[in-house]
Amino acid sequence: IVSRLLQSLNRDLPSSTLFDGIKSPVIESPDALILRMAAIHSKPAATVQSLLDMETLLLRCAAAGRNRSKVCSPVPVEFAAAAGGDGDVLAHRILAASNQIHSYQHQPRELQESALDGKALASFLLSLSWTGGSNLTIEGPARNETENSTARCMKKVIISLDIGTALGDETPAFSQCAKEYGTVRGFHGTRIENAWSILNHGLRNLSYDDALGMNGAMMGDGVYLSASKQVADMFAQRAAERPTSALSTAFQHESLLCMLQYANVDVASLDPLDEYSIICLPVFEAAIIAPPPIDAGIGSKNCTRQEGKYYCTDSDLIRITKLHLTVELSKKPTVWPHPPFYLT
Repeated sequence: IVSRLLQSLNRDLPSSTLFDGIKSPVIESPDALILRMAAIHSKPAATVQSLLDMETLLLRCAAAGRNRSKVCSPVPVEFAAAAGGDGDVLAHRILAASNQIHSYQHQPRELQESALDGKALASFLLSLSWTGGSNLTIEGPARNETENSTARCMKKVIISLDIGTALGDETPAFSQCAKEYGTVRGFHGTRIENAWSILNHGLRNLSYDDALGMNGAMMGDGVYLSASKQVADMFAQRAAERPTSALSTAFQHESLLCMLQYANVDVASLDPLDEYSIICLPVFEAAIIAPPPIDAGIGSKNCTRQEGKYYCTDSDLIRITKLHLTVELSKKPTVWPHPPFYLT
């Protein structure tokens, strides 16, 4: 339902993607849709393409994560309806459709016409209301970092999505509390498979969920943030440990190569992606209602501060403003076979 509303209520959505009675939807190709959305939002087509690449990668990670049935949302409404609540079926369709998006240009015309899932997914992703109002920058490491990384066979890319006010107006409750108490900036590091849901639904209080609540609730139920981005980076790094094989497969996609190329990485010199250990470290930046001063010795119903940490009990009083995503590739060690006994 949420997915359909996002598609139908967005005034900038191209009319060719809407359903007309009982007729089949007529959906533009990804290339044509990118050009149309670039014109609507007065952005270069390359910028819209990079947004689509980032969205594709984040959704692939959500579909491949351990808790896909909880965090793989929003998705095209027809995908969710066909899956019937089966997370594995939905994940398989999303991964297959995302492959169609990036292989579309290289297919013969008859196969392009049959790639309906890929076109539907691209249309859905670019129809999300925050897409047009966000600014995306993708940066590679500095020159001296590049030389050091080469010695370690590592590539590192920093992706920054500046959402600003693209997620919509402040709620009346947030506006009133912000006027009364002010706001502060907080950072939240998480698993890459959670990033898609957080980006679209916000940071929610999931302390009650053992599967999604990673670090406990030492100060009580709520959303935990840090005043330091470095601390949030550490939590994201910890969350990236021991990825599933499905998540590793989700990284091996052309959308990741495109983002590396935007950061001036020579992708032609790379080995196949399955020969790299890939990690993605998402850190969300948010505006939250300012807690009482530390020396006040009291908390508030909105936010409490303790030793550089914040926890907010009301998710509606947290406004995500940016997503910082660090992508690192390091070459997997070569495993030599055990030598024959007569050589030992």
